[in-house]
Amino acid sequence: MAKWASYKVDEPVRKPHIRDVDGKRFKWWITVHFFDDKGNEYEKRTYHYTTPEEVLADIHAGKEINLNHCYVKGLSLGWRLNDEPIPVILHDAKEALFDGGLDFSGVDFNDGDISFFNSNFSGAVNFSYADFGKGDLWFQFASTDSYMAFYGAHFGNEYICFQYVDFGIGQTIFDCAKFGSGIFICQPMNSNSIMSFHQIECLSSNFYIRSSKNTQIGFHKVIWNTPTELKIENVRSVRFSDCYFNIPVTSLKIAHGFIEFDNCINNSVITVQWINCCFIDTFRFIQKVRRTYFWDKDVQFSIIGKHHRASETALLLKENFRKMGRYNDEDEAYFIYKKHQLRGRFWESIEGKWYKKFKLLWHGLGFLFQYIFFELLSGYGVRIGRAIVSTAVTIVGFALFYYLRITQCGDSFAGSSAEGVAGKVEQLSPAWQAGYHSAITFLTIGYGDMFPASKLLRVASGLEGYMGLFLMAVFTVTFMRKILR
Repeated sequence: MAKWASYKVDEPVRKPHIRDVDGKRFKWWITVHFFDDKGNEYEKRTYHYTTPEEVLADIHAGKEINLNHCYVKGLSLGWRLNDEPIPVILHDAKEALFDGGLDFSGVDFNDGDISFFNSNFSGAVNFSYADFGKGDLWFQFASTDSYMAFYGAHFGNEYICFQYVDFGIGQTIFDCAKFGSGIFICQPMNSNSIMSFHQIECLSSNFYIRSSKNTQIGFHKVIWNTPTELKIENVRSVRFSDCYFNIPVTSLKIAHGFIEFDNCINNSVITVQWINCCFIDTFRFIQKVRRTYFWDKDVQFSIIGKHHRASETALLLKENFRKMGRYNDEDEAYFIYKKHQLRGRFWESIEGKWYKKFKLLWHGLGFLFQYIFFELLSGYGVRIGRAIVSTAVTIVGFALFYYLRITQCGDSFAGSSAEGVAGKVEQLSPAWQAGYHSAITFLTIGYGDMFPASKLLRVASGLEGYMGLFLMAVFTVTFMRKILR
């Protein structure tokens, strides 16, 4: 059934001669009218009417519960933490309507299959600390206008299906849940889902999550001790915080989304595959301060936290790529790590008491120097393209400066005292003199056939020679790093 905006319930009608689709005879029936967001009725359904008291009486009597095509209002078992589990033998609850939500917390289901296929929940759905046994669990096409909570629930070793589920306001909690060796498949229908998997326990589970581009998924304090396959597609973000990877994760596939590792420990290899998105896209999400994850009252603190989280994520991925032999991705991760580390240290150095703001000038100059020479010109020794471009720009830039001094200010280059050299230098055009001198100075060749005559040109030549030594060293290191790998 499509997502409804509201509904109206008629009075129960006694029809003891009518049987439902399972062939079971019920005495009372009820009609529910469903309306869309414009107030138009688009569907009318008839349910078997049963009261919570009848359901609770059957549960306490140990009878099998069949809630297929049933309408129940305010069904709650009243379980409290530290109470004994409540055994429930549930046949099925397909295409049911639970008015006022459903509270099955602390329920111990039997080991058979359980299905809430196409059921509707008007209100919160609570299965906290429920034990779903060893059978399959189906929530296909179910919907709620509130939230679903599976806090501390125990899932079996079979099939767990949440395909095409409308999670209402988008809050779905699987915190502290225990997943067996089965397959967990989830495909929410609503566009702003938030799925939380904090401190879950996994026993060789396979997670397949595919959703809309605004879905946010968080794994917090999860210890991966068994091989696990995570396939997450078409989501907005996936965040791993305080997680411990001890056994290789078979596959972590991210399609059309972003991934973040915050304070994680990786003792193995995480196989990460990006589908239809490049590696750098991962960090475009981290570079933006978002209230969803790490926004604090102090703006400067939020900026510091943003860069620290980005650098930690890049460092973890760098080590992971190195173990896998993906050296190009390792270099990319290292560049992003150094980039955010530089910015994080700068903001941290001036954050705090008011008198620290006086350090802005000193730390600002240090930041500017490192940004220009280490990041912009050399790319932290991992981007050979930047070294090549910096070399070309430096030679052409100084050549242009020499040319302007020669043509506009009357400066000149003097020739060597060697016979015939001075005349040949004077025969060169100003453009050739400027370009030739810039190239041999940058490359520190030093033929000696020409040299600057004015003081300003000599100072500029010395500066260009220093930059030439620096950039050539960067180019050599970067080039050899690529070749040796």
